[in-house]
Amino acid sequence: MIMIHATHTTMRGRITAIGTLLAVGCLLSAGVCQAGFEDVAVGARPLALGGAFVAIADDANAIYWNPAGLTRMQGIRLMGTRAWMFDVPDFQVSYLAFKAPDLGFVSLGLGWLNAALKDVLSENTFILSLARGGLGPLSAGVNLKHFRLDAPGYERYNDPAYEGAQSAWGVDLGLLLQFRRNLTLGLSARNLNEPKMSMLSTTTNPDLISRRYHLGAAYVFRETVILTTDLASLTGDFGDFRFHAGGEIWFFNAYAVRVGTAQDRQSAGVGVQADHWKVDFALVNHQRMDNSYRVTVGLIY
Repeated sequence: MIMIHATHTTMRGRITAIGTLLAVGCLLSAGVCQAGFEDVAVGARPLALGGAFVAIADDANAIYWNPAGLTRMQGIRLMGTRAWMFDVPDFQVSYLAFKAPDLGFVSLGLGWLNAALKDVLSENTFILSLARGGLGPLSAGVNLKHFRLDAPGYERYNDPAYEGAQSAWGVDLGLLLQFRRNLTLGLSARNLNEPKMSMLSTTTNPDLISRRYHLGAAYVFRETVILTTDLASLTGDFGDFRFHAGGEIWFFNAYAVRVGTAQDRQSAGVGVQADHWKVDFALVNHQRMDNSYRVTVGLIY
């Protein structure tokens, strides 16, 4: 799911990385502006772990990270996340996830992710997740995603080439393998069909929502410490993997401390939980831009 992203005919860049400059430049330029939905490290807990979550996937964040993780949860889960990104007041990222009551033969989840720059661009991803366990040590899951892209900035400036809100469909696949009692392997393949979107009638090369792969491992030590790593390809190119790693330690099964790293960023976070609720906080320190923050609140029934 998502990262707002603007491109001209010869340039592709993240609004999340450079704030409003790209968005305004995109709207005022004479070139073609397109958009694609990219990874924004959904959820405070996965973000605090450096984005290494594919092999953990044991809470409602799994709907985004690895749908196979729905099989690791019992009962109903409801989760909401709010992000404050790079000290850009009008840039907002929100995430809601719902894991349905146990259905026996299949696990069901719903998700919604929104990334928006006020009055400029808005990207929404709606997710239907299905997962199945009982395959020996293997669990499998699939996401059906509906992308919707809207650019009110074009309407504001009366751009005649703007064709209105655009939509596309995407498919994800997730796997979890309980390799040993304390070791789990995970695989997530996102946007397998690589849908294309464009906002302007003058666009000659629609923007791809890139296929991406995440391969991860998580090790649990004495039920209180989790060490996790991911190799992530953000372009679908097997020669373009990036390393993510994180660690989590629990105290009294109620309080958690987390740290993580991923290339040019370091992260940290804390969490607190009780029988029917949990709250997580994450801070990411970026080398080239301001910090970002996330708060996640979850309910468990």
